[in-house]
Amino acid sequence: MARAGLRRKVLGDTKLPMKTILRAVATLELLFVFPAVLFMTALFVRNIQPLQYEPAHTAQRVVALYASSTHIGLWVLLIALPFAVVIIGSATLIREWRRNHELRDATLGVVGFISLTGAFYPDRRCNGRGWRDSRHRCSTRAY
Repeated sequence: MARAGLRRKVLGDTKLPMKTILRAVATLELLFVFPAVLFMTALFVRNIQPLQYEPAHTAQRVVALYASSTHIGLWVLLIALPFAVVIIGSATLIREWRRNHELRDATLGVVGFISLTGAFYPDRRCNGRGWRDSRHRCSTRAY
């Protein structure tokens, strides 16, 4: 009994570092996505008002900054960093899927509920061409 308590004090609780790692990964992903979000926001703001007014003028300068440096602006900030977010997020999800049985149970429960209610799948009794409505009639309208 004392040995287990000593081991817990020496090694620490394993859940706290995992939460810290997940928070660090989420922060890193936010930093990686920020340049693409800034660019998309600048594109949106630029088209709201004429360019002589201030928010649109600054947004035009941001878009011109990205356009002037094609290799860094386009390839790295708008393509490589968001792609890295997808890869890092997928790896983190796979790691958490293997370690966290609560995540697996909750996900499989939601998938099972969706398949039981038939929310996204055509009904086979309607020859695959439609869905059943609340009165169990075949309908071609998606709800």
